[in-house]
Amino acid sequence: MIEKIQTVVIHVNELDLETVVFECKAMGWTVINLSITGVSILEKSKIDYAIIDYQPNDETLIKLQNMNCKTIRMGQMISTAIYDVPTISHDLSAEAKFAFKHFQERNFKSYAYFGSGSLGNFKELCYKFIELAEHTNCHASVLRSKTRKGGKHVLHLCFDNRKAEFEAWLADLPKPVAILASSDGESGVLSEICNQLNISIPETVAIIGRGNELNWCMTGHIGLSTIEIDYEARAKKAVQLLLKMVDKRKAISKDIRIPPKKIILRESTDTIATSEGELVKAIRFMMKNYQKMITVDSIVKHTSVSRRTLERLFASELNTTINEKLNQLRIKLCCEQLVNTKKTIIKISKSCGFSSSVYLQQIFLKKRGITPGAYRKKYQIK
Repeated sequence: MIEKIQTVVIHVNELDLETVVFECKAMGWTVINLSITGVSILEKSKIDYAIIDYQPNDETLIKLQNMNCKTIRMGQMISTAIYDVPTISHDLSAEAKFAFKHFQERNFKSYAYFGSGSLGNFKELCYKFIELAEHTNCHASVLRSKTRKGGKHVLHLCFDNRKAEFEAWLADLPKPVAILASSDGESGVLSEICNQLNISIPETVAIIGRGNELNWCMTGHIGLSTIEIDYEARAKKAVQLLLKMVDKRKAISKDIRIPPKKIILRESTDTIATSEGELVKAIRFMMKNYQKMITVDSIVKHTSVSRRTLERLFASELNTTINEKLNQLRIKLCCEQLVNTKKTIIKISKSCGFSSSVYLQQIFLKKRGITPGAYRKKYQIK
């Protein structure tokens, strides 16, 4: 007979907390938050199940293992060789690919990574982003801030030192440059540094962070684009793994990666890396209106050049046509809605700017080599 889970001990960061508690409560489990009770409760009660974010060498995690507590860890993998506990982490390689593709679609040829002195848990994010840039023969650079206090990197301390570091680093970079920051916090700091140095965002420096933390993304002088992390999927996976651990007949993976949801576009990347002003006008109009049923003619009317001239600019600068670029934006949004919503294909076609669901199906099959329905079945997280 398979035992039932009644109580789960948790210790997770603030961004994961709400979804983890919700998913556990939905299963009818009692939740004990170690951030409130402290670890002393482990000495007083028999704990059989836990979802935690401790590092592998942390005393509390070791104690839970010694108690034969069935434990799921939520955090980044450092080395699979040192993990005995199933770990659910964000897929940093996929995040790097999201960011690179986002910038590549905007025609950038110069890329950089901005983070703290020690890459720490974000080595995979940095290395993959730089690898993708170098693989396409683009310029790539990394700034790891040397500004630290008490052995720890602190965002708000020594701001002037960080500003000086960045100014010297930026001087040697080809511009415009597309920068991936290790977090929305770093993205916010970088944005303010640019503001104080009178460096234009996104025309000279385009910035994207990760996490969609609104206290950073929406409180500065410019809205910051970000990679949206799928905290809900991570919490659901943690609950699913605990249930699997109860049923000893089921094999459990020790390394589970949760891909990001999407790029949230804000002003910090709302640009196209080109010196052609009319092309920039066309792209910006397209990005803001592609969900509506705009046409190539309406895009041309938003510029000061003829359709023939604009088509030539798209071909020479972006190696595509106006219509191809428009469909590219629409198909990307369509993919996001297929995976993240339960909308019908008809509703998705309308919300993505397609004239009909039939036309959407034709373009989707041509671009992705698969039908929208098959794509949803393949990639939607259950």
